[in-house]
Amino acid sequence: MSILEAAIITGLEHTVENTFAQNPGAYDPGALSAKVIFSPSSSDSIPNRQLLSNRPQSEETSPLEALAIGLAAWSGQTEVLKLLLAAFDQPGPTKAPMKLLWGPPFFSMARVVDDWLPFQHRSWELQSISPTVFALKSGGALSLMLKHGYKPDRVTMRAAIADFDRDILKTLLKSLRLSNFPDYIQGPLSYAVRYKKYDVVRFLLENGEDVNEDNHHVNDEGDEFDESARNPLQSAVENHDLYLIDLLLKSGADVNAPAPRRSGATASQIAAITGRLGILRTLIDHGADINAPGAEFGGRTALEGAAEHGRIDMIQYLLAIGARTTDRDRLQYLRAIRYAQMEAHEVTANLLREETHEVSSSLTLLGDNMALKHNEVEHTSTKDSSDQLDPDEDVHDLTEEMELPGDLQDLEIRTNDPMVFMIEEM
Repeated sequence: MSILEAAIITGLEHTVENTFAQNPGAYDPGALSAKVIFSPSSSDSIPNRQLLSNRPQSEETSPLEALAIGLAAWSGQTEVLKLLLAAFDQPGPTKAPMKLLWGPPFFSMARVVDDWLPFQHRSWELQSISPTVFALKSGGALSLMLKHGYKPDRVTMRAAIADFDRDILKTLLKSLRLSNFPDYIQGPLSYAVRYKKYDVVRFLLENGEDVNEDNHHVNDEGDEFDESARNPLQSAVENHDLYLIDLLLKSGADVNAPAPRRSGATASQIAAITGRLGILRTLIDHGADINAPGAEFGGRTALEGAAEHGRIDMIQYLLAIGARTTDRDRLQYLRAIRYAQMEAHEVTANLLREETHEVSSSLTLLGDNMALKHNEVEHTSTKDSSDQLDPDEDVHDLTEEMELPGDLQDLEIRTNDPMVFMIEEM
């Protein structure tokens, strides 16, 4: 914090004047944002124009300068906002703690300033966001920012959904957006679906929001699956929300949208894993592929997921309508048996074993089982660890002392280490 910023925060005019007198060319972005918050009056000793005149013209808009723009919009200082927008011709992001953005009162002064210390100087983790989030209480201020090239991001869209001012939200929907920024935030439609905001979902769809909104980027590099990575239909299926499933399908939702890369699932895989037979039938009626591959990391096919969770009726249905268990899909079938065993679903495993007549030979089946067991990694489950079955205990295993046939080497190459699909067992 500079001396000039500290003087502005304390409100001591003579200190501000003395600081400026000693250094007439003084400028720093923190002082500017502090002035917008703590000294909004145009009658103070150091006008904004004088402070801005000292700014190096070649610099890009800094996060604190973008914050000053946002705070001017938030506090209703229209003339100051116009002045700042004219001074900073390169739109840029600002930084703010996420804890300020949710819950009433939205961005109250008590949240921005605590004990006379602005949030940017407190020990909070700051995140890059669009300053348009500060302008949601004023359509005029928002329009000014949009005209000067500022684009709403997913934080702004989520905050607008929370307020659900239809005029503001419609303005945002018509504007250019930072579609995947920030990359840890779920898109507006998926967010509204996930939290069952029915009026918002209808409004978004009526105003052209993409029914197949992509959230693959959310926590894509994380170690654990983030439910925010699901698209709208996948979120609706996970919630077993028949109304939203029907609404999304009628709006053109893609039933075969791929699973998020890390432990995600397609809509039909979620229905199979959670045992929602009626929902799965609806999805299949709309063209869902029951043999779609699982996620790249930790995924499950519909058959594998149903077996792992002991969904006997689901397995019977999947097999009856064409879940593939032979040829290049033989590995899916063998994994399904193995996952059922590892969760102690022996009835499920036995049901699947009845399909062995579809495999070319018992020797091939035994060899495949050996290849599967060899490639398996340490098993984790949505169940409590105390209920897990040790993969080496009480497991039906016919592969002892059998040699792996040479024609299965391609299966070993194509086998990813199976990891458990992380989804809450309903």
